[in-house]
Amino acid sequence: MKKSERQRFREVEARIGQISHNLTEKDERLVRVKFVGVTFEPDSYSNGEGQLNDALDHGYKVISEYPTGAGVVIALGLYKNGAV
Repeated sequence: MKKSERQRFREVEARIGQISHNLTEKDERLVRVKFVGVTFEPDSYSNGEGQLNDALDHGYKVISEYPTGAGVVIALGLYKNGAV
């Protein structure tokens, strides 16, 4: 193995250690759930779109999407570190 390859290997190994450490220290817990319906109607989709964007702006993350005949229902979760 060349010297440059050994150096690159050490860098990658160190980075993996950092990522592993970050994952084990992360103590995020789901504290709130929200369901937002977005219909695909030209007159009403913006209402659901606005609710969805507002939730994302407040830190919610998309958990799942449920297609319906009229649109989609999106399950969102709010996660907090160290929450009980």
